Amino acid sequence: MIEIVPTSVLVETQAEFNEIIQRYEPFFTRVSIDISDGIFTTTKTINGYEEINNTKSKLDFDVHMMVENPQDKIHNWYNTKADRFFIHIEHNQHTMAQLINQIHYYKKKIGIVLNPDTKVEEIREFVEGMDYVQFMTVQPGAYGREFIDSVLDKIIYFRETYPNIPIAVDGGINLETAPMVKMAGASILFVGNYFYKSKDIGKSLEELSAVINS
Repeated sequence: MIEIVPTSVLVETQAEFNEIIQRYEPFFTRVSIDISDGIFTTTKTINGYEEINNTKSKLDFDVHMMVENPQDKIHNWYNTKADRFFIHIEHNQHTMAQLINQIHYYKKKIGIVLNPDTKVEEIREFVEGMDYVQFMTVQPGAYGREFIDSVLDKIIYFRETYPNIPIAVDGGINLETAPMVKMAGASILFVGNYFYKSKDIGKSLEELSAVINS
């Protein structure tokens, strides 16, 4: 079963965040919040934890942390509805074991994220502790970037090597690429632009589900 999760599209204000939540809430049970500190990527977003607590929503929340030193900020999230955290291995290898232990202590889940150029070997020592792996199929930090086909080989390799770890994919997911990442082994699709630009999210979700399940 493929899980489809819309993303928050790098919002910068509480009002933009509320608008995204209102658009997605009728169609989904979960949304992913993209958080960037303007250092890890050039884009600066909302903090996220404040906005969740200021918004009444039945949605559950994933958090994609594109930040330097996530260990300095993650404690702010533990009293929110966010229950799955996706943290980049880049620049964070020295603190990843600590983050895994801490996140599990608070009964949350963690996925380790790899940028398109990052080798799977970078996360090998953390495989036993993580709940998910996430492959970026675009360069992070902006929407509408080109899907990078070569990441599919890494997804296939990871699925064959670690068949019990769920694989998420984020970046350029649409009607053309979704079947490709499913075939490679993904079970969670984070979807940004495809839903964000849609004038009829219900229809877009129906069409995406159809191509995945065909």
